[in-house]
Amino acid sequence: MALRISQRQMYTTMVYGMNSNLSSLMDLHAQNTTQKKVNKPSDDPYGSAQILQSHNTLAAITQYQDNLNMAKGWLNTADGVLEQVQEQLVELQGILQQGANGTLNDEQRKNLAFKARGILDQLINLANTKFSDRHVFAGHKTDQPAYARSLSVTTRDANIADVDFKISGNTDHSIVVQFTSGGYVSDTPPPAFRYSDDAGATWKTGSWTNNGVNNVMDCGGVQMEAFVNGSAELVTSVDPNLEYENNNGTWLYIKPTAVYLGDTNDTQVVQLYPAAGSTGTGSVKGAFSQDVAVRLDEASGAEARYSYSLDNGRTWTSATVNYSGAGPVDLVLPGGVLSLNNPNFPTPPDPGEQYMIKPYRADITLNIGSNASIVVNNVGKDVFGGIYEAPFSQEGAQPASGINMFEVVGEAIAFFESNGQQGCQETLAKLEKVMEHVVGYRTQNGAKVNQTSSIEKQLEYLQYDEEGRLSTIEDADLSELLTKLSQQQLAYNTVLKSSSMIMQLSLVNFL
Repeated sequence: MALRISQRQMYTTMVYGMNSNLSSLMDLHAQNTTQKKVNKPSDDPYGSAQILQSHNTLAAITQYQDNLNMAKGWLNTADGVLEQVQEQLVELQGILQQGANGTLNDEQRKNLAFKARGILDQLINLANTKFSDRHVFAGHKTDQPAYARSLSVTTRDANIADVDFKISGNTDHSIVVQFTSGGYVSDTPPPAFRYSDDAGATWKTGSWTNNGVNNVMDCGGVQMEAFVNGSAELVTSVDPNLEYENNNGTWLYIKPTAVYLGDTNDTQVVQLYPAAGSTGTGSVKGAFSQDVAVRLDEASGAEARYSYSLDNGRTWTSATVNYSGAGPVDLVLPGGVLSLNNPNFPTPPDPGEQYMIKPYRADITLNIGSNASIVVNNVGKDVFGGIYEAPFSQEGAQPASGINMFEVVGEAIAFFESNGQQGCQETLAKLEKVMEHVVGYRTQNGAKVNQTSSIEKQLEYLQYDEEGRLSTIEDADLSELLTKLSQQQLAYNTVLKSSSMIMQLSLVNFL
């Protein structure tokens, strides 16, 4: 039996058909406008998830490339500085070879000293080089210069090698100090001395004072506090009739140098928060990459329990240690060991003591890949030396350990200005090691530059590969899209035509 189709049914069906075709047409139009076949998650839910992941990957690659460009800037700047430093050292080597010549007189060596002071100034300027308004050789302290001019002391007498001199004051010329009587620096009264700031042409009698802790030498505009670190502090008197130092008592040379103002990776500071009545102290060994808090929880028998925290006390990890026997107790921690020096050992440690290990971290590390990072800055003290005052030190700035460029350059100036041929010869040998040291750092820096070039190519390949994958999922095929658009346009026009034919209304339709 045939059913009668009402006008409402016909109208609803045709409107639905028109809207359905129109919706498909508009979707194709949107794809044509954006040239993307996925414009909203409903277009392709799985593809949308892949597109989101690809965009995140590309964003990470872009950040790595930005970091890589920053790293290349730091490293290329450092390479240029080290190249210029090498050139300055070669020039100094040439004038030192002249100074070591026995035919030169006092005035000629003074002229060489003038050139050497110019080289020192240039080296300090190079060590204070900035990239992107940040100092390259200052560790983390990039907002301040790595070096400033200063003074230090040199001696060729091994007997006072353990005496550290804290210098205050200033002088624009090297000062030579000679002891005119023998004795120990820490004696009361200490041995007499004289000093000259004109290469021995005239001499002035020096004086000693005591600041309540150490003896202090007064050399006119320069004062030197003597910190005695060992028993070898015996000085011998000079023969004033002999002009040169060789086998002629104890001489000191106050010379120009540079003081390092940046931070380092080699100093570990332990802060103690003792329990009541405790006299314990602590020191660390190892290489800690972050702050470590340590507390002593309890002690029983020959065993003590302690805890450490790597997140400023939010969470703690427990451990135990045996402390039987005399000597320090070593608490094993991530990155190293905390040695407790309690005078009551081997009796139990004092529960309640707390220690904070605060390492000094100077490296600036940039991530240049998902599993790759690079240190882009330098610790000037390790590269150029100079003098350096460790945190919480009471002895003032002391020469940095290892090969020390600024100290060697300062020695060259001092021996030029004091007409010391033998000193020039010895400094020339030291300078060769300094030059090798700088070349070694430049080689390391060059290896990092090569690493950035290699990773730059990898990132370019990854970016190209990811963009290709994204295009496959997201981008529309233009020829295919135009074909579909024409077909959908024809289908929509057909629906409109058929609908207009069917929906022609007359009074008969209402009978």
